[in-house]
Amino acid sequence: MDSFLNDVKLLAAGEGGLVVEFGAIISPAINVCVQTFMRMVSGSKVNGIIEAVPSYCSVVIYFDPFKITRASLTKQIAAY
Repeated sequence: MDSFLNDVKLLAAGEGGLVVEFGAIISPAINVCVQTFMRMVSGSKVNGIIEAVPSYCSVVIYFDPFKITRASLTKQIAAY
């Protein structure tokens, strides 16, 4: 699992959103990464995360920028 987030792109989505992109194509392998990441985010107790929404190849994390900064959220995600 060390390489789980190696090729992931983190993209800003407005002031309170962060897109975690696992790839640009729809594939079963990428979707397994999305589902695994969703379980990790759902099990975490990161203060400030409002909601995580999965798609076929990415997850959008909506957060409260008054409770957590994008930089701090990115750092915590990188720790997964």
